[in-house]
Amino acid sequence: MLAKFSVKRPYTVVVAVVLVLILGIISFLNLETDLLPSFDLPYVLVMTSYPGASPEEVEVVVTKPLEQVMATVSNIKHINSVSSENSSVVILEFNNDTNMDSATIEINGLLDLVKSAWPDGIGSPMLMRLNPDMLPIMIASVDIQDMDMIEISQKVQEDVIPKLESIPGLASVSATGLLEERVEVLLESDKLTDLNKRLLNKVDKELSEAEDQLLDARSELEEGLDKLDAEEQKQTSRLDQGGQAIRQGRRQLDQAKDELLAGEKELLRAEAELRDKRIELIAQENNIKAIKGLLDELENNIGEAAADWLEQQGEIRAGLLALISNLPQPIKDAMGPALQTMEERLQETGPLEPDEILQMTENLKEGLDQTSQLLAAGLVELESGLAALDEKKQELSDGKKVLEQKLGELGQKEQELTVGKVVLKLEMDRAREKLSEGETILDEKMAEFEEARDQALKKASLDGVLTKEMISAILAAQNFSMPAGSLTDQGQE
Repeated sequence: MLAKFSVKRPYTVVVAVVLVLILGIISFLNLETDLLPSFDLPYVLVMTSYPGASPEEVEVVVTKPLEQVMATVSNIKHINSVSSENSSVVILEFNNDTNMDSATIEINGLLDLVKSAWPDGIGSPMLMRLNPDMLPIMIASVDIQDMDMIEISQKVQEDVIPKLESIPGLASVSATGLLEERVEVLLESDKLTDLNKRLLNKVDKELSEAEDQLLDARSELEEGLDKLDAEEQKQTSRLDQGGQAIRQGRRQLDQAKDELLAGEKELLRAEAELRDKRIELIAQENNIKAIKGLLDELENNIGEAAADWLEQQGEIRAGLLALISNLPQPIKDAMGPALQTMEERLQETGPLEPDEILQMTENLKEGLDQTSQLLAAGLVELESGLAALDEKKQELSDGKKVLEQKLGELGQKEQELTVGKVVLKLEMDRAREKLSEGETILDEKMAEFEEARDQALKKASLDGVLTKEMISAILAAQNFSMPAGSLTDQGQE
């Protein structure tokens, strides 16, 4: 249809094409170019303030919970965060086809859930969508001939910025790098303290003296406490040393007592042995006396048997042999070979003369007398030994008495040491109690002094002692373009 119309009416088509070309040229020439068109970037910034918090605390309390909640937002692509001192910034990146208005509404709803769990010091989160309109359209530098940086900064601040801000359609103008003049006032604490003291002395000099006396009293009190602690430590150390010496002495006395008991036991054993030996020697001496009586009886029988010697010789020889064989072994050992020879002669079968037998009895009696003398000497030695043992026993008894006396004295020393510890504790507690009472009284006096000083300052029409805060407030309220006067310190204005 269009082709048929174009063939039948070619001029009409040409005119229409020419009109379209002319309109296109006119529109192109009048078209305004937008070098920075307005469009939304798929980014949202969540900025939160947390005054006084460190970066670590900001990350734990603010950033981490926000990241966990923002991760559930629809079409989210990446999450980045920056935790700095006093503030947190969470950067959310979305897919390019995301409706940022819907995403912003969803983020606001999730932020309401997180804010309820935050401490009171955290500010409300602020959302910011990135847009090219937020970028500056012009950045310019300023330099003026024959002006320094301070004058240029003043010129820009007072003239250039106000004129630019008056241009219609301009949102804002900001300047960076401007120099700002300021006066830094440093307050000297020593001079403030000295001035405060001078004012106080002028109000009432006696208050200063009273304060010095109270401070001296407090120093003396603290010095007394230190001396008390040192003396307590010294006396406790001495008592501990005394206790250690007493314990060592008790160990030595116990050891000596054990030695005495062991010596006494040994003496008793030796005495028992000597007494047994004495009994044995007395028994041997009695046996010798009995044997000598039998020998005397045998000699009488030999004299009576002189008429019929041959008939009674065997009976006499047998009686003598029986007497020799029944002698105690110690007597046999004392008489030695002579007794053995006598016994062998009696055992021979040949006849013996009465004189020969009488000689044998005499020899036997002589040996018995020698043995008896030895026994008597042994008894004398035993008696001497027993007497010496009695002396040792007496010495041990005296030693035990001395030892018991020493133990009693040691127990008395231990009791005195215990009493000394108790007395030391009581005295130290009493002294501490007195010092504590003095400290309480001193605190009361200090409180009374502070109250009296406040009243004296009020009577002198002073609101308070000069402080850094007061001077700072005065300087902050002062208009230095119109000075009200000057101060003079040590001849300098």
